Amino acid sequence: MKFEDMVEFELNIQRDRLKYIKTTLNKEIYCNFPPRKIYIEPTNVCNYKCIHCVHNGALSRKPSYLDVSLYKRRIDEIEHLRLHTKIQFTGVGEPLLHKKIFEIINYAAKKGFFTLMNTNASLLTRENSARLVDSGLDYLHISIDGARAETYEKIRKGGKFRRVIENLFNLFEARYEKKGYHLAVILGIIEQEKNRKELEEFQKFFSRFPFHHIVTGTLFNHMGTIEEANLAYRELNNQSPAKYPCCNTPWDLLSINSDGSAVGCNYDFDNRYVIGDLARQGFMEIWNHDRMLRFRKAILDHHYTKIEKNGSLCSKCTIKWQQDYHLPDNFYSEIARMEDYLVRAVRRCSGHRSRNISMRNKEQSLFKMKQTILNEVS
Repeated sequence: MKFEDMVEFELNIQRDRLKYIKTTLNKEIYCNFPPRKIYIEPTNVCNYKCIHCVHNGALSRKPSYLDVSLYKRRIDEIEHLRLHTKIQFTGVGEPLLHKKIFEIINYAAKKGFFTLMNTNASLLTRENSARLVDSGLDYLHISIDGARAETYEKIRKGGKFRRVIENLFNLFEARYEKKGYHLAVILGIIEQEKNRKELEEFQKFFSRFPFHHIVTGTLFNHMGTIEEANLAYRELNNQSPAKYPCCNTPWDLLSINSDGSAVGCNYDFDNRYVIGDLARQGFMEIWNHDRMLRFRKAILDHHYTKIEKNGSLCSKCTIKWQQDYHLPDNFYSEIARMEDYLVRAVRRCSGHRSRNISMRNKEQSLFKMKQTILNEVS
């Protein structure tokens, strides 16, 4: 996204947010506003089998890759939403395994959309890093769940810690050479039993890298498939479903899987409740399709059996217990959240130039430490 569009974009998101608040407080299921974000899964194939992911054996959906021509046609149809809706390339697979991922990103970026992607960083070679910076991607979230090779490789099975660290240098060297500071890079760790003692060490080790943020995430149970998360939320999930909070996801996000199927929730990894098909319907038609309306209604009424005929979804999901995923229940508290978000957004925009200078200086410092850091992980 062009930097000069960022302020208007942030304002539009908050205008849409007002409609979202009104709709959800009134318990309405039709959304007269676009999704804040569209999740598009480039592929459900992954080169890792992380212990906190459905690739540990839970995923049964056939391997697939996003149809690029279909994707482009549907993006064309929503170009008018470029200053309202973010496009995020993520799912249960590793996006860089799609042979046309840079073309996919660039198509949305050239249309003016704010684009995001998640990666495990295993494929960030020098060439891929340079192409990623050139693609126009705005936001890259890198998941690394350990501060040491032993921990990382126990969690992210199939991964090699040193290779990932080398790839981080590839990425930041490419961003430095190309002055690609439109690309914000965020690092994430999912807190779990195997890395809990390393959280402070994780922050210290990676603070030397020029990430925009380092964030700690909460372990998610993927609809009951991750036992450690199931145990952490056992008492909450054993309550009567009538006491469950209502999740805001279907009023906030639209999710397209790599086979073109649309699902009511971006965490529906196995197409348990399909709401549409990108081959036959555009994004906005799917957004308020009858099946999506029924999905929202089932969540409001806590009638999960209506949407769980192909397997558990909301009834076992642990995301619903996180405050940020709750449907609004008070107008004034939501307005306060809007104010906080908008103030931070404006500050991000106003501080764009100074932040870029800071990132460039930090990259220069990082490169001087390269061999020292690589020696630490050898």
